[in-house]
Amino acid sequence: MKEKTYNIEDYLEWRADVPFSTDPFNEVDNLVLCELAYTKIGDVLPPGESMGLKELRDRFFETHSREELREINTFMTKAPLLMDLMASGERFGNLIVNDLVDEVDDESDMQIAAMTFLLDDGTAYVCFRGTDYSVAGWKENFSISYLKETSGQKAAVRYLERTAIKTDRMIRVGGHSKGGNFAVFAASFCHPDVQERILEVYSNDGPGMRKEVTLTEGYERMKKMVISIIPNTSIV
Repeated sequence: MKEKTYNIEDYLEWRADVPFSTDPFNEVDNLVLCELAYTKIGDVLPPGESMGLKELRDRFFETHSREELREINTFMTKAPLLMDLMASGERFGNLIVNDLVDEVDDESDMQIAAMTFLLDDGTAYVCFRGTDYSVAGWKENFSISYLKETSGQKAAVRYLERTAIKTDRMIRVGGHSKGGNFAVFAASFCHPDVQERILEVYSNDGPGMRKEVTLTEGYERMKKMVISIIPNTSIV
């Protein structure tokens, strides 16, 4: 008999009404936020502004069709559909999204997308999105394998430090794929005062670090905070 598998939508249907005060933040919550980060909200949330999840959902679906999203079978396209399940429960219903960054620079082969989620448990989750469909984004993917640092990685450090200045909350950092690499890199090279406020660093199927990075003092300080999640289907 084939073992049943579960997904993020199942988790939200079961646990959306369970507050963080009852069941603290966990690895699946991290996955939920990293999936949500693939939602293209640039036409709804201007850079530097904040918006509650419920308002963000309502504004997003004023111009996007749920039916069309369901017909396109990619996890990036379906990411916005999580907002309905998240907004309907106590766990994520009061989530605030802010500090959207979505930049592509062909000259420096940089692609970075990030946003910060403010949670009901009093923490901030700094989330870096993975590679998009841009040529610069894919070129940077390959650059990670042979450069000590890329333009996107350096931008991730700056983003994390800016976020830390704007809030006094304790911080989690995470991302999926290249975003996971950016999360670990940013946590390793941000200011030590910021490092002291980091609770966990989540790398969800993210490529690892070059040896030069793992030998730095910053990485040595943060490596105990890193939670690396690698799916069974991962081939890299």
